[in-house]
Amino acid sequence: MRGSGLPLLVVRAGRSDIDAIGSALDVLRPAALAVSLTDFSVISDARILSARHSVPFATDPVLHRMALPGYEARPGMRKLSYRPPDGNGPWTPSDLVARSRDISERVVEEQHLAAAGVVFAAAVAVRDPADPAINAIGPLLSGSILASSAWGDAPVIAPVVCHIARFRAEAEQMALVQALGTSAPQCWLLLFDAVRANSMPATMLAAARLINRLRARGAPVLVGRAGPSRRLWLALGADGVEIGLGRLEHFSLAEQGTGHRGPGHHPPRWEVPELLCSLPHSLARELMRSASLQPCLCPTCAQAMSEHERLAGTVTHNAWVVESDLRHASGLSVAQRRASLLESLSHARSCALSLAEVTGLMRHLRHLWTWPDVVRLVDEQLQEDAERAA
Repeated sequence: MRGSGLPLLVVRAGRSDIDAIGSALDVLRPAALAVSLTDFSVISDARILSARHSVPFATDPVLHRMALPGYEARPGMRKLSYRPPDGNGPWTPSDLVARSRDISERVVEEQHLAAAGVVFAAAVAVRDPADPAINAIGPLLSGSILASSAWGDAPVIAPVVCHIARFRAEAEQMALVQALGTSAPQCWLLLFDAVRANSMPATMLAAARLINRLRARGAPVLVGRAGPSRRLWLALGADGVEIGLGRLEHFSLAEQGTGHRGPGHHPPRWEVPELLCSLPHSLARELMRSASLQPCLCPTCAQAMSEHERLAGTVTHNAWVVESDLRHASGLSVAQRRASLLESLSHARSCALSLAEVTGLMRHLRHLWTWPDVVRLVDEQLQEDAERAA
């Protein structure tokens, strides 16, 4: 995976924001620009943008959706060669294992036909240690790496999709890691189902443990759909993140099930670095009028003549905030990142309390009080590990 000395970054785009991604790529240096392989309407535009900005292009096959209970074929999915037989489904764990080689080959082939320069390995979700899908993840990964090598030397990103709250124990995590087999992708992409910024500290600790178990295998580990939580993931040991620049701020299998059409189109959320969060435009507009926050120095805000113009440039503003965060993290060890995060959290809580009268704001900021507990738990775990090793 390409890097520039910064933590690795994958930027994900969709039809709603592809027109603004070009200006964001002027700011960022991502390892890849990724779109869904099912979103045929955006692939061509994203590929052109990638070439123009010399950013590797990737298409996510989202195979895991085809193995969800109650899978419903969408128009884009029906065109893909690795869909369940006759478009029906879902793929069953036994079929995924039995046909892993063929499915992996088709997943990789579809990406190469889309001219992807970075390949996503075939992957399915594992909901708990007893989920029979765990038997499919290793064969799908090894099959994808083998198939990709036949097409050339494109880097392989291996998604690991799991409900981390059910993989807290060491034995459970070891079983998951062992099920991946011995294959060596260029990068891991962890997609933690139902984990949000304010998830329980014990859940975040389990996520940190899995990050470091995968890192021990030698390849970088990214956390997917990170959003503003990227600051925590980088402090917990992740080598990078996947973000949507105001969209896709968490990963949820429940939002990808039968008949789910999503919440409809909403503008990308606005990054507020002082509060370590992002907010809907209605709240962002209120904060712009507040004297409690310093003026934003990004080019988008500096050149804008009104709140409307600032919000119209949300994607580029967010890219500037992300780039600043990555540059700050690049010069720090993981321990130093945690210490820096604690300082930022203290400042953010002070800012939040000065803005407590803004209606609806505090429900977006609960993580400011839970993340210190996460850092404490991780530090305690590291101390215990060191004492055990001694």
